[in-house]
Amino acid sequence: MTVDLTLLSPGAVTPALTAKLRGLVHDLDRIAVAAAPTTSELAKAPLLVDWRIVLALSGLALTGFAAGHPQLGARAIVTSPLWVLDPELCWARTLSRFYRLGVPEGGAIPAGDAS
Repeated sequence: MTVDLTLLSPGAVTPALTAKLRGLVHDLDRIAVAAAPTTSELAKAPLLVDWRIVLALSGLALTGFAAGHPQLGARAIVTSPLWVLDPELCWARTLSRFYRLGVPEGGAIPAGDAS
């Protein structure tokens, strides 16, 4: 197995990456005192359905079908590294953003929710 180590090179440290890390730290500080995510933040967050946790080269991530993703639109994705997973499985925080979590992979839609 060949591993691409360019992800670890000094050139991979960009202003965009450091901005993502600052945003993550800010959110982790708020999560630590139960001040995040807010209802407003979750309302704007992409929805991830048919999701599951996967092991990627960068660590744990989520994969599933995203709706409302600001860059990727609506399609199957693998998220950036996973940092926080809500114990009730309603939301997650990855390196890049919050996600609302819908039905997990293999999950069933409750009969009362069917239209």
